[in-house]
Amino acid sequence: MLISLVVSKWRAGLSEKLGFIKFSKDILSNKNIWVHAVSYGEVKTVEPLIYELQKAFPEYNICLSTGTQTGQNLAKSLFSHNSNNSKLLKNIFVFYCPFDFCFSVKSLMNKLNPKMLIVAETEIWPEMLAQAKQKAIPTFLVNARLTNRSVNRYKFLKPIFGQVLKTFTGIYTQSERDKIRFLEIGALSERMKVLPNLKFDSMQKAQPEKVDELKQELNIKANSIVLIAGSTHKGEEELICKLFSSLLSHFHNKNLNLDLRLILAPRHLDRVHEVESICKNHKLIFRKRSQNNAREFEAGQALLLDTMGELSQMYAVSDIALLGGTWAKIGGHNPLEAAVYNIPILVGEHIYKISDLADQLAELGLLFQTISYESLFTKILELIQNENNNDNSLQPKAKIELDKSVSSSIIELIKQSTDF
Repeated sequence: MLISLVVSKWRAGLSEKLGFIKFSKDILSNKNIWVHAVSYGEVKTVEPLIYELQKAFPEYNICLSTGTQTGQNLAKSLFSHNSNNSKLLKNIFVFYCPFDFCFSVKSLMNKLNPKMLIVAETEIWPEMLAQAKQKAIPTFLVNARLTNRSVNRYKFLKPIFGQVLKTFTGIYTQSERDKIRFLEIGALSERMKVLPNLKFDSMQKAQPEKVDELKQELNIKANSIVLIAGSTHKGEEELICKLFSSLLSHFHNKNLNLDLRLILAPRHLDRVHEVESICKNHKLIFRKRSQNNAREFEAGQALLLDTMGELSQMYAVSDIALLGGTWAKIGGHNPLEAAVYNIPILVGEHIYKISDLADQLAELGLLFQTISYESLFTKILELIQNENNNDNSLQPKAKIELDKSVSSSIIELIKQSTDF
């Protein structure tokens, strides 16, 4: 708390963090569901869940707390009456989560009197959970995750922390590995369930008819094997073009007539001319999406994606994805756009921005990390040969099924665990 008084960005909402929250009469006089998402990323993650909660429990107010200023700003921009958000059935009450002290949490609980508490990812506060248990409030940890470092730290407090975890009515983890970690520090197995990452609810998957239409538009055949390099940065296009040229030479020397193609999508379109030069230096024939010659895209060629907003649907017509920002020192971009189509995703050394997602997708057999050019070439070669031979040995261990949203699955589990 003393740090909050010194650091300006943490002073934001200090009175609310101390429990002095002004509630409207509508909140005080009606039934409420409290959702806690600490920062910007967590707020964005629970956004689709909030819409589903409003549909599933229309008689309840949804009250959303955050712990950071960026999280608060995003929540208010998404859910206030000024947001013009057509997905909202009614406004969300947004506030700062109180410090985990008895007096501040108790003040909130007594006024808000929530009928349910939903906490996102790793926000596990003993006082909050203890008072929820005292009031018999069902509590759920959604999109739950734990790192190895966190597990090792919590193990020292397992007798205490295990009791805290046992207060949860349900814990829904992002992966089997996360579930095991929670079990190691005292969570109850019968209250746990592994679900896909909630972030998948924000991913838009192209409809089959749209995919067929796009394949026809790009002249992609049934036997085509399409590599896609998405959101690439300076230095990565050189690597990808070298890789593609080497693959073409390899299969030519083996007298294998494969319909192998490349879709190359630079992250920043102001670099398109630079990427064109790289393609020319590697003697690659390429077409540009913005021009009519995209329809002339053929085997052994590259398609330069120089248009905005089309990358996600291009993953739908591809067979293998190379994720940009992982060979350059960027830290990686969103792998879920490719993962929703259950295609193999290859990444380089630099994945620190997406390490949790990368671990989950690797666990499913969807993502492979390659540190060197040689290992990248070998893995791509292996994937192509298995694709060409219809060998299923490198198919995902567990496909990501999105017939219904993750949010819907969470709400079904909540209803099964409570009398809502």
